[in-house]
Amino acid sequence: TGNYRDLEQCISFDNDIFEKKEVCINYNNSNMFNKIKLISDKDNYNKYGSITDRLVLLNNTYNNEEYNTYSNKYDLINRDSLNEYLKNNLSISYTKLNTYNLCAFKYYLEYILKINKYEDSFDINVGNIFHKVLSECFKENYDFEIGWNNAVRECKYEFSTSDKFFLSILKDELVKVIEVIKNQLNYTQLHKFMYEKEINIDINPDLHIKFEGKIDKVMYEEFNGQILAVIVDYKTGNTDIKEKNWVYGIDMQLPIYLYLIKNEIKNVRIGGFYLQKIISNEKDEAKKLKDYKLMGYSNSDYDILEKVDSSYMDSNIIKSLKVGNNGFYHYSKMISDEEIEILYKMVDKKIKETSENIINANFDINPKQIKKDNRGCKYCKYNDICYVRNEDIVTLKEVNDMFGGEIDE
Repeated sequence: TGNYRDLEQCISFDNDIFEKKEVCINYNNSNMFNKIKLISDKDNYNKYGSITDRLVLLNNTYNNEEYNTYSNKYDLINRDSLNEYLKNNLSISYTKLNTYNLCAFKYYLEYILKINKYEDSFDINVGNIFHKVLSECFKENYDFEIGWNNAVRECKYEFSTSDKFFLSILKDELVKVIEVIKNQLNYTQLHKFMYEKEINIDINPDLHIKFEGKIDKVMYEEFNGQILAVIVDYKTGNTDIKEKNWVYGIDMQLPIYLYLIKNEIKNVRIGGFYLQKIISNEKDEAKKLKDYKLMGYSNSDYDILEKVDSSYMDSNIIKSLKVGNNGFYHYSKMISDEEIEILYKMVDKKIKETSENIINANFDINPKQIKKDNRGCKYCKYNDICYVRNEDIVTLKEVNDMFGGEIDE
């Protein structure tokens, strides 16, 4: 850069203790120092129009250097350091799988750096209370009032006066839901139950990778040496089933429950897997009863379906299930044993792919967008950390079925 001195930056020490020395900083010592000074002078120029000899000199020397730029790219962290941090023990769940496949960097912030602060809320606690009661209320000699009070007390949430008012309304709603579910049981031959069933699967024992999950309700019975099972997940909120996203490892809650049960129960045959709304905003009683019907996929084998739901011709318990002269109506959600096996393998593949990516510390900023819906960034708390750019967004092709067939353009 030349043998120049910045005389304006000479530092003088003159007192009774120190010997007087004149120290002058030149531009031969450090390129990094020079660039820092250049950036500072450019800032002063942009703000105040100030031009100095140093600015001219350094700008001519470093005229190809980027200015006022920032890279938001994720720098790969060391895999060994990550595994040491994880203590060689990785646990995956539906929520973690979904988060990673919506955006890997969000997973990194949420579950590796753990910067998300848990926020308790009225809605979360209502869900916990409902799930607790529904896991116990079908036992013999169950006292609803005692069970409800115990569930409220166990959640340890400070309900406000207004919260208590809405909670009393929801309590009455739950009584109705329980009666509806009891009535639904009259149409099925499956009378054994597992509630809040926790299942853990060793995905890769060598790498200590496990997949874990909890299923709200499993209805099952043995027929001719084979277990027939139906999976039910209670929902206090949204009950949309986005099966077209399953191929991307997104919104796979129901298929994951299927995966868990097939690993837990040997020789099992799946009769169906469903979501069941347990809070309805409908005022009309007929619409409310329809709201409480099961939503999801039913086995297309008529013999299996008869055991799952004796009213399947025009179902009283499964939404949109109806049979006409030409077979199932087009809006009925049916699935064959072969398709169930394909779905099982799809889930297994996505779990293994995701866990491998996590172990390899792949946490790029890659929010997923389907059509115009940026699912990765929607409701994300970390936009002020990742500074997501358009080029970071990964647009996924929409598919026309749950097994990945693309929609024709």
